[in-house]
Amino acid sequence: RLSRRARITTMGNGSVDFQPRPLISGKSVPVLFLTGVALLLTGTYLFLHCRSLLQIDLPPGKRDPDLLLRGQVHAVLFITFATLWTASYIRCITELPGTIPSTPDWNYDPNSDTPAAANNLNIEKKRSGERRHCKWCSKYKPDRAHHCRMCRVCILKMDHHCP
Repeated sequence: RLSRRARITTMGNGSVDFQPRPLISGKSVPVLFLTGVALLLTGTYLFLHCRSLLQIDLPPGKRDPDLLLRGQVHAVLFITFATLWTASYIRCITELPGTIPSTPDWNYDPNSDTPAAANNLNIEKKRSGERRHCKWCSKYKPDRAHHCRMCRVCILKMDHHCP
């Protein structure tokens, strides 16, 4: 699996080239911000809330067992959900979003009189009734696909891709 730190470039022969991007760029700011907020909230919750419930400052004989159990349950639930959130977040920022296939059915030829076989695969058309196509990729675009300037390729379901 490749990370989104690679720039996707479609070559003339249909192959795809992946070029690494710099580690910190304008796109990393939201990731770093969310990571910082998550770490701040985790620290605040565990060290201010759960620590008082776990009664760490008291000797073991003076701890309230009900409060101790409540603190343990809170800590376990929080760590479980935080781990699931972190795994989902990491997966979201490292998965490639998906591109339009490089098959001849999807190639756009403005001079061609015969429609491609992929004509039945999209529903969305322009106001003129023509199929949508990308002027940079020279491919027909399915529903919700848009060209990404950062990746230099058309992305499927662009509503869940880079800002």
